Amino acid sequence: MKKILVEFKARHGDLESARIRLREMNAKYIGAFRQVDTYFLVGGRRLKLREVENRDYAQLVYYVRENIKGPKVSRVTIARTPDPDSLKDILSMVLGVKVVVDKVREIYRYNGVQIHLDVVKGLGTFIEMEMEVESSKVEEGRAFLKEFMRKLGVDENNLIKGSYSDLLLNLNKRCFP
Repeated sequence: MKKILVEFKARHGDLESARIRLREMNAKYIGAFRQVDTYFLVGGRRLKLREVENRDYAQLVYYVRENIKGPKVSRVTIARTPDPDSLKDILSMVLGVKVVVDKVREIYRYNGVQIHLDVVKGLGTFIEMEMEVESSKVEEGRAFLKEFMRKLGVDENNLIKGSYSDLLLNLNKRCFP
């Protein structure tokens, strides 16, 4: 499956206020899930195996994304695998593991936007929004997410450029130069 997303990620110190605003907006609560993303060494590209607790499959995700603050474009390709343990073993031996991101993610949906309230081990709490768009609708998607971000009270100063994997790697570099 291939798709184009417009998304942003921001540090968020008060997930309860975000939950309250989402309920007030009648966003649909999907659930809370523990996700473990194992990123593999593929140079400057991103390849991860996403395992979700209590699922009998995982997803191999390859994506290319702008590293900018604010709504950014991601081109994502996803393959579902029924045997994540074997796939992870093979990719780990062949490519090597870059970093592992362990998080609990609450998922909500509202007007075509998927909202994630994330508690990331070693990093803290974040809010992330993503919206699938057609290639001709990228700028409209960016504008929509900027407005939605304001409605949820997300401070633009808290936006982050990269991924959780980037943040963890930078944290590790500071701790272990």
